[in-house]
Amino acid sequence: MSRDEGNRRIDPASSPGGSFAERLSPDRARQILGARFSNAGVALDPAVAITVGDTDLVLDGYNTKRRIGYRYIAADRENNEEHAESVHELAESIARMAYTQQEYILLVFEGDVPTVDALERRIDGFFASLPPLS
Repeated sequence: MSRDEGNRRIDPASSPGGSFAERLSPDRARQILGARFSNAGVALDPAVAITVGDTDLVLDGYNTKRRIGYRYIAADRENNEEHAESVHELAESIARMAYTQQEYILLVFEGDVPTVDALERRIDGFFASLPPLS
């Protein structure tokens, strides 16, 4: 049995160990995110509420002094298309907020980071895009 990955077909027998990369659980993703922020010297408070545009959002971790944090959003299996659209609208609002208020929030949608490697690349890109942390 094979599956599509982009424009190519992947046969599990040809991948290391004969299986696909294990899907990343929300709990594991949050552990990795917290550790990466900590390793970057950013201490985070859990469950901090902020307002993004017209939306109240509780972040998984946030540093009020540095104005940096993250929110991991697990996929809504029943309303995935509608959920993805609202997440992407929220991401646009967060990008505007970073530009206008110098507030930096890494918004991670489960569907965009199915593996540890994908999450690590997303975190690396976020930190690379930040101005120097003070």
